[in-house]
Amino acid sequence: MPAVWPAAARAWVPDRSVRLIRLQCGGGVATVIPWSAWDQAETERDINDLLVSAGIPARPFGRLWLLKPPPQFEELDGAVEAISAGAEAHGVPLMCCTELVTWTHSVIAGWFAHEP
Repeated sequence: MPAVWPAAARAWVPDRSVRLIRLQCGGGVATVIPWSAWDQAETERDINDLLVSAGIPARPFGRLWLLKPPPQFEELDGAVEAISAGAEAHGVPLMCCTELVTWTHSVIAGWFAHEP
């Protein structure tokens, strides 16, 4: 969503998240270990491939995006739900594709059209 969100309503901070993998064999005790740099890079590559196929630039590595909700919504969750419901009602696929990107961009642009 940051790719189609107005620049004035988004920001990013460095991603310092600690990601963990839970390993368990059979019914044994689970072991929790940190993701390796390889695990993170593989996940990012898969996500970026999906985004690029939908016409969105690849995500910059190591960022967490902060999005300001549109004026009509107190929280971002409400905006995401409205985008999903509207897309579904208009026959737009709810999967990462150019149709959903275009739909989302137009809806968000309308929401922020009157922002100073």
